[in-house]
Amino acid sequence: MLKLVIFVVFVAYVAASPAVKSDALSAGTEKRWSKPPTLEDDCEAGATQCAANPSSDPFVKPGDCTHFYQCSNGYLCTMDCPDDLVFNPEIKVCDWPWNVTNCGGGPSPPYYDPDCLSPGGIPISRLPFAKPGDCDSYYKCWRGHRFEFDCPLWFVFNPKTGCCDWPIKVPGCGPTLPPKPVPPPSCTDKNGKPLSTGPMAKPGDCNNFYQCGAGILYTMPCAPGTVFNPDKKSCDWPYNVPGC
Repeated sequence: MLKLVIFVVFVAYVAASPAVKSDALSAGTEKRWSKPPTLEDDCEAGATQCAANPSSDPFVKPGDCTHFYQCSNGYLCTMDCPDDLVFNPEIKVCDWPWNVTNCGGGPSPPYYDPDCLSPGGIPISRLPFAKPGDCDSYYKCWRGHRFEFDCPLWFVFNPKTGCCDWPIKVPGCGPTLPPKPVPPPSCTDKNGKPLSTGPMAKPGDCNNFYQCGAGILYTMPCAPGTVFNPDKKSCDWPYNVPGC
């Protein structure tokens, strides 16, 4: 009789066990999801702006140029624009301030470089072009703004090709060659007869002059404080000789 009672109690426990287990799982699940997932502080749940479209494109945050709203799974999130940019509601991206009315744009347009404007005054972008008087650098235009760039070491800008090139290919930007030396005067005639001459200017030298004696070229000095005057063919005061 005792064994029968124990068996009945065991069967009743087993029969009740699935219901107990099911209730426990149900309660555990309800407890786990009764609170929504944690979001960052810049997102707000239950915002009316996200009621119609729980996941939206970016849209303007009234009175704030440097931030914008975007709905994500029903949460209203405040997003930042990068430094120096503001939100442009027309194209729904962060943009330059001068392109957005009341955020830097408006009646006073930004300054555009004259080199970067079309004949009609419209800002343009241009391919590289020469910087006057500078072989090592060049300009480029982007939306009306001019930027300066440097060529790599040993290269110069070639305005014909619009890129940096070897200096030898760019007239006026290659290595400067020294002037050819002026040959000294000859002290013989066309027949080879030795000559003796009066004083002659020595090119590039104010303090000395040439003179031929019996077919030999001599370099003669002027006295200290004087220079050679080719007009008088003698040494003279410096203020009487232009360039000396």
